[in-house]
Amino acid sequence: MRSSPSRVAKLAVATCLVLGVSAAAKDTQTTCQDICDSIDSVSCTISSAHDIAAGSHVDCTSARAITINSGGELRAHDSAFVLSGKSLLLINGGKIVIDCPQDFEGIGADIRVVEDIHVASLGGSKIEARCDVAGGAIGLEAGGDITIAGNGIDVSGTAADAPGGEVVLEAGDTVTVESAIAADATGGAADGGRIDIRATDVEIEATLSAKGYGQTSGEGQGGEIVISAGGDVTISAGTGLLATAAQGAGGTISIDADGFVDVDKPLKAQGTSGSAGVGGSAAITADGIALDHEVNVSGGYDGGTVDLDARGGGISVGTGGQSTVVDARGNSGEAGGEIRVRAQGSHVVIGDQAILYVTGVSGVGGSLEVAGVDVTTESGAKLYANGSSPSNGGTLEVQSRGALDLDGTIQANNGGSLAFLYRDGTPTIDTGITGYDLVELPDLPAPCGDGIRIAGSGGEDCDGADLGGETCASQSQGTGTLACTSSCTFDYTDCSGS
Repeated sequence: MRSSPSRVAKLAVATCLVLGVSAAAKDTQTTCQDICDSIDSVSCTISSAHDIAAGSHVDCTSARAITINSGGELRAHDSAFVLSGKSLLLINGGKIVIDCPQDFEGIGADIRVVEDIHVASLGGSKIEARCDVAGGAIGLEAGGDITIAGNGIDVSGTAADAPGGEVVLEAGDTVTVESAIAADATGGAADGGRIDIRATDVEIEATLSAKGYGQTSGEGQGGEIVISAGGDVTISAGTGLLATAAQGAGGTISIDADGFVDVDKPLKAQGTSGSAGVGGSAAITADGIALDHEVNVSGGYDGGTVDLDARGGGISVGTGGQSTVVDARGNSGEAGGEIRVRAQGSHVVIGDQAILYVTGVSGVGGSLEVAGVDVTTESGAKLYANGSSPSNGGTLEVQSRGALDLDGTIQANNGGSLAFLYRDGTPTIDTGITGYDLVELPDLPAPCGDGIRIAGSGGEDCDGADLGGETCASQSQGTGTLACTSSCTFDYTDCSGS
């Protein structure tokens, strides 16, 4: 995502705030005793409104559970504060509200707890830093879970030319988003903000929005949404992840997980019409990926980029019975973008409901690559890298290191390049697919021996040093060192129970 220097500088200040670098403190600091209407050694209950002095670190210690209940509100005006304690619960309309009609720098809240943070659904509880000049910065850090329900989190810029703010959620266990998180620009010419979620597992059941609001001059692009997980990511409800722009370039969506990513709602980072309307980017990197909804990085001008990268668990696109359009088309006489679908150690299935476009609608086709061990395109699948006129088709390549079974519609019409590459065996290609080059590449690495375990039924026990987390003990073979054979099965020679 491209940003103006002033925008980058402002976000850098906001990020420092979220990470705990507060503004210069006033002489009088707000304490835990100041904000608690009821307090003892293990709890703090807030049931009325309290203003927090600028730069305060409100330390309720790691022993106190903080509850903001009906009528309870923590408020800061044109300033920043830190709140820490054992846990935090907002319920029955409890609120944390930062208003900032003046400056962007140094506005927001940094909340750190040992256990859980829960914004409950009862009573419309919320966390808000909606600001006239630009959205504020909200950071939530929990050793356990973070759950966002109620009225969610809003750090949008509310006036013309006000960019969206920043939200950072970091949990030791699971982040669950049940109500919307917004970091939008809402008028004039301004960039969308940033939403950054880091946890073991992430469950998105509501909209994440970092939309820009711009002009055809190029100002005001989509924002950035970043999700990082040590386990799985599920996107199952709401209207999806939105990093679009009312005018101008699309933003950036990035998901990186050690486990499985299941996408059942849209990912949108498209650009709009005009020369500034370049498509954005969407990238998913995980052990395995199931994509069963729209991904749109198309541009009113150039198309954007989509990257799906899996390790051992494979990739499926459009196999869940729901239309799945992956759109990186270019318009206005410019080029289509890029789509790359790559499973390093397992299968790729492009299902009956999938349509993948890198078409140049009135210009040059883009680049579409599909690569995996076993690659299948089903009869309803559609892959397009067409150009709008003779001699400007794009590039479409399918590569398989195992079985290659192609059906459906696969095109790079109007002078494009259409190539199917395979390691060995006999590819199966439907007679309706024409105009391609079929290339045997025996030097492609064999699936077993590439160091990436193929997970699932019919896969590999192991591959080289990739043991899938198994040990001698987990295999009921006593103690010792589990190894892998050259045929990708477990080697128990050095286990005591062998």
